Amino acid sequence: MSFQVCTRDEYGQTANVFNAKFNVIEDAIKSAKDAVTSDNINNAFTLDEKRRNWSSCFVELFDNDGNPDPNVVYAGKGIAAREMVCIIKKGAVESVVLSQTDALVKIFIGEVQQSGKVETWYAQDQRGKDITAVDHPDLMSKTVYYIRQAP
Repeated sequence: MSFQVCTRDEYGQTANVFNAKFNVIEDAIKSAKDAVTSDNINNAFTLDEKRRNWSSCFVELFDNDGNPDPNVVYAGKGIAAREMVCIIKKGAVESVVLSQTDALVKIFIGEVQQSGKVETWYAQDQRGKDITAVDHPDLMSKTVYYIRQAP
């Protein structure tokens, strides 16, 4: 069982980002998050501008206790353009429609180091509220990173 990190751009085009397969899901998640951080944080903007002017994101799924769940990952759009997740269970991967899960969605936009501490940033709307839906209008013009099982 292996995984690919992919993207979907604002035009709906998809791509395998690293042209690589990951045997460990945590490695795929780290690579996707590192790429998003590189896209959004490693630029000439000030910190305030970086938080407002991000170009890519990674959909991160959380359990009911608010903890990230590496065994449930956003897998992009599937059949009939439905948002999908991969659920990893004991060496098997099950594809499920996101709306049929109880996973909580947050939109990761990067990790910033300030004063020796790492701060994780999640996308917020104009009112400062966390974006918690993959179909939120603010995501329409962004590149979305996701993970799927490699063929």
